[in-house]
Amino acid sequence: MSSPQTTPVPVVRRRRRRVWASIGAFAVAAIAFVLFYFEPQAAFIDDTVDEALPGLEVAPASSTSIPATTSATAADAVALPDPTLPDVSVPAVSVPDVSVPDVSVLAPANSLGASLQRAQETGQPVIVSSAAFVSGEHDTDGTALVVALPDGSLVVRFEDLDTSNGPDLRVVLSPEPASESWQYDDRLHLGELKGNIGDQNYVIGDNVDLSGYRSVVIWCERFSVAFGAASIDVTI
Repeated sequence: MSSPQTTPVPVVRRRRRRVWASIGAFAVAAIAFVLFYFEPQAAFIDDTVDEALPGLEVAPASSTSIPATTSATAADAVALPDPTLPDVSVPAVSVPDVSVPDVSVLAPANSLGASLQRAQETGQPVIVSSAAFVSGEHDTDGTALVVALPDGSLVVRFEDLDTSNGPDLRVVLSPEPASESWQYDDRLHLGELKGNIGDQNYVIGDNVDLSGYRSVVIWCERFSVAFGAASIDVTI
């Protein structure tokens, strides 16, 4: 009676090494995929942005130029009385106080055409629409503004934004109202989110009919979810 054949120990060890090597390679590939596609590390890294509102450097079109200094000769000259002439008192002339317009953001107007005209006439940015963010998939705070600029352009501006970081985040306009919903169809892409914290601006193209959109959304394109959204309320 023949004895059962046994696999040599070195062969068994080699097989085990191959199995463990395959498992290790799969684990490394899985970790690399998770880090690349889901980017969980981004949740622990904040990207802070601090952009100024465009248009504040534009001088108001209706401002009155006021000289900063007065000529020393004219200011310091003192007229001596002429004894041969009668004393004639000249009444004081009241000089009106001319104030230079403050270059700042004006109050909300909601009318797109009127806001653009007002911005161009005064040289001051005009807020057309303003709304607080509504949280979606992630807690999101801050304010979203639509601002008309003196050069005739429009921007969406985020102020005091505070949301989570994540992969492939975009700023989009949507005809859907701002809500906790994940569904924002017919999205118009304005650009990649510059940072999950801080003040930032996004240009609206000249060919965009803003009256057809009801919200601006921080949208994760990779997973089709909204991190947060804010209402847009403008009229033509």
